[in-house]
Amino acid sequence: MDPIRNLLGLIDDDRRVYVYEVGEVEREEFQCSRLLYSYLFDEEKGVIATLGPTWNMVHDPRFTKIENRFIRTRKKMFSPGSTLLGRETVTGAFAGFAIDLQALEQYATILGEGRYFRDAIAAGAVLDEDNDPCHPKTFHQEPGSVIWKAIHEFCPNWFTQEGKPNREATTLYDLLREDLVGLIDDYAQVPLVDEFVNSETGEVYEEDKWDGETPVIYVEVDLLEKALTLRGSLRVVAAKVLDRLGFSKYISGGERLTDAETDDLLRIVYTSNWPDDRLELVQRIVTFVTAKNAVPFAERQARQLALASGLSKELIAKIRSGEVQQINRRTDPADDSKMDPEAAIVKSIQDNPFKRDLFMIYTDAERAGDRRAVEILKPVFETADYVVTEQVFQSLVGMVRPMEVSQPLDVITVEGECQARVPRHWDADIGAFTELCRKPRPCLIHSEASAPGQTPQGGTIVC
Repeated sequence: MDPIRNLLGLIDDDRRVYVYEVGEVEREEFQCSRLLYSYLFDEEKGVIATLGPTWNMVHDPRFTKIENRFIRTRKKMFSPGSTLLGRETVTGAFAGFAIDLQALEQYATILGEGRYFRDAIAAGAVLDEDNDPCHPKTFHQEPGSVIWKAIHEFCPNWFTQEGKPNREATTLYDLLREDLVGLIDDYAQVPLVDEFVNSETGEVYEEDKWDGETPVIYVEVDLLEKALTLRGSLRVVAAKVLDRLGFSKYISGGERLTDAETDDLLRIVYTSNWPDDRLELVQRIVTFVTAKNAVPFAERQARQLALASGLSKELIAKIRSGEVQQINRRTDPADDSKMDPEAAIVKSIQDNPFKRDLFMIYTDAERAGDRRAVEILKPVFETADYVVTEQVFQSLVGMVRPMEVSQPLDVITVEGECQARVPRHWDADIGAFTELCRKPRPCLIHSEASAPGQTPQGGTIVC
């Protein structure tokens, strides 16, 4: 196993596959990542600060198991094999600005249904087989009949007239079996941010101003999806930095970081002067990783989760008592004066759909080595005050779209993919150009015995 992937938690699972490019991390790419880091981790206005206690639950291994319960396997209709629905390919392509309605629905289910059942169980409304009240901590250990009875009672519309559960009911059963109620009870009983917004503009939802079509989303759900997506992207770029530092030679391969410790490692990377001062960065990371691994992983994780749960419950108690006010339109008037300048830039991208689309074009051009397009678009993202109207957007797109990238990228493929050489093409799965086939093995086009870049007959490969 790649020791850097293992260290950073970039281990493929049902929910996510991590893919990153081989090569130098250029200064511009790193600066883009620093912007996203500030937007995510800014202590006062960042996404994670706004999520409050809810963020602590993502460090718990139960959260990953719950996420994986949304993955479905479906047989392909027009080709052999099957495909996983709901899987995400994480690259360094700075995702997080596109609206993923499927992911939003999943996190809305986790938070909404988790809190609903947790509150009902805590109030004594769910009884076990002996007619004793169930407890949030142990509900996942109850017999299946008790869990199904609770789902049928609180979600009757998810069953047929014959009493058979539909897909939503089955998914909820799986979530409850993975201790969704206990997870919510430990970290996220109530939200810190309590408001709905327009998914396109980010503006607070006003019923009389709503067009009736644009999705309206709960801020907490939107921020949770963005935080997880952006953090995955930041981890991938950090892995590239560690690879360029030759970090593998400093670790034996058995070192591991907890999910929370990985966030601390991101802070070390993105507060550095990369690509300058590389020796200092290596020393800081080595010291950090060595100190953490001086204590067994399981012991560190248990201690960190217990502390996080305690802090979450302490803040939740203050929210319920009124000592801490929830963040909404009444308690959080618009004022970005204290926001970190880098975080303010990303917020301006998030709030402007035209600027958001240009940012995706900009990052794609930077990753592909298109220096001309980068220089044209770079001024747009140097300050939060750069205004992008539809006219400005069309003008800039017209300038950069005709530019063709000629610099090939060498892309790491995941195990089990065909690596035959083919004409350079854009691969949507990894969000990059590649000269590898990358079809699942066994590839129907290329023989496993063929030399790279040739068909069994020696002709040119065309995918």
